[in-house]
Amino acid sequence: MHKTLITLATVVATILGAAAQDQWSIGLQAGLAGTTPTSTTKHNLKDNFDGCVAFTGGVTAQYGRVRFKVDATYGQPSFNRYNIFGVMDGQGHDAQINATANASLTLVGVQPGFTVLRTGRLSITPAAGIMWSHYSWTVNDIEWSKNDAGEDQFQVKDKHNATLSHVGWMASVDFDIRLRDSYTDVLGPQQRLRQSLRITPWIGQASYDKCYPHAKGYHLGLSVAYSGMLSWLQ
Repeated sequence: MHKTLITLATVVATILGAAAQDQWSIGLQAGLAGTTPTSTTKHNLKDNFDGCVAFTGGVTAQYGRVRFKVDATYGQPSFNRYNIFGVMDGQGHDAQINATANASLTLVGVQPGFTVLRTGRLSITPAAGIMWSHYSWTVNDIEWSKNDAGEDQFQVKDKHNATLSHVGWMASVDFDIRLRDSYTDVLGPQQRLRQSLRITPWIGQASYDKCYPHAKGYHLGLSVAYSGMLSWLQ
């Protein structure tokens, strides 16, 4: 019993000592990402939109191994269908078509995470949370008629904005490769600025029931970003 108590006390002291050495860190990340939609068996998100190269950035706060991050990604994917909502007239013609060559895609992720590996040069942090995805573009409402040769032709009658939005789950893994550390005391007690290359594969679930047919699938992405984390040293 005595040995057990000593062992427990040693473990607790080790944990508390490690916690005392941990610092709060906060920082920014910015870079580029590639993202593409995928599909489930019955609902094909890829049929509606293509993938794209995107800009990405965000904020990270960390205490010890516990991480909280917010990331935003913006790109302009092209369409794989010109009548996303399946709007038809009484004669079976498309009554709506995309007015632009690309849509705007915004993805915002909010995720807590935990660093499972931390060495001198590399840290690995899985995270999971929620993702808001939002497509926006302009559509033309069109009307069909016959020309003098008896051929079908359409005329644009109206133009308006179209959107698709969804909040679903997401998961990611941050691979932070340390580039350099620098030190300063500009903000009071000594701080450390850790500059890293952050490589992050991620997946986010999406479902857009306004599409016809209903589009459902996943957004897959890979981002490469510069990360600067400022820590207050004890």
